[in-house]
Amino acid sequence: MDKFEKFIQQPATTSDNDDDDTPPTPSSTTAKMTKINTQLHSSRRKSRKEHFQAPSSVRRVIMSAPLSKGIASIHMCSETPRQLREKHNVRAIPIRKDDEVVIKRGTNKGREGKVTSVYRLKYVIHVERVSREKTNGQSVPIGIAPSKVEITKLNLDKDRESIIERISKGREANKERTQKRAQA
Repeated sequence: MDKFEKFIQQPATTSDNDDDDTPPTPSSTTAKMTKINTQLHSSRRKSRKEHFQAPSSVRRVIMSAPLSKGIASIHMCSETPRQLREKHNVRAIPIRKDDEVVIKRGTNKGREGKVTSVYRLKYVIHVERVSREKTNGQSVPIGIAPSKVEITKLNLDKDRESIIERISKGREANKERTQKRAQA
C-alpha cells in the first residue's frame, strides 16, 4: 500500500438515523470561512514578519500620529493652539520632522517639543528635549512610538497640504455614503 493511499481510501461511515431529515451538526460540516481581505495575513507569524520587513514607504504610513482634538497645552503666546482635527477634517497623518507634538503616554507624558528625527527602521520618533544621560554623561534621545503622541502643530508644505486635502475628501465621501445607507 502506498503511503498516501490510506488518506485517500477512507471507510464510508453510516449512521443509525439516515432516514431522518435532521440537519447536520456544525462539527460534522466542513464549512470553510472566506477571508474578507485576502491581502492581510491572519497568521501572527506572517503578520509580524510583514511588519518588521516592511519597506520605508509602508513604515511611513504605519508611523502615523493623531492630530490634536482640543487645546493640548498652554503655550507662551496669547493665542491657543487650533484644533487640528476639526480644522483639517483628518484624524491622523504620517508624522514628519519639525512637527510639534505632545506626548500622551508613558513616563514622558505631558512633555512637548518639536520632532527632531523620524527613525523608520525602529518605528520611533525623537522629540526635542526628551533625552536621557548615559553613564559617561552623553545625552541620547529617547525613542517614542508615534501612536503615543499627538500632533499640535503641523509642518505644512504644498505636498502635505494636498495629502491632507485628499484624506479629508475621502472622509467626507465616506460620511455621505454611510448617511445614504442609514436612510435607505
